[in-house]
Amino acid sequence: MSNPNHYGLLFDTKDVAELLNISQSMLANDRSRKSKDMIDYIKTGHCVRYTEDALTSYLQNCRITVGE
Repeated sequence: MSNPNHYGLLFDTKDVAELLNISQSMLANDRSRKSKDMIDYIKTGHCVRYTEDALTSYLQNCRITVGE
């Protein structure tokens, strides 16, 4: 996990894969296919980083509310 900056915390692909219990290759495949359900990310050169806000937004979109 990287240090906080004006984007908040930044997570690399390994961090996100571990947090979501998915493979790093699944994240890479989503990025290469530009899947509409993928997590927003920042890319500088070869480095890919995910913001805390992007992860929160992704998880909220995955949320299923029962009983409404």
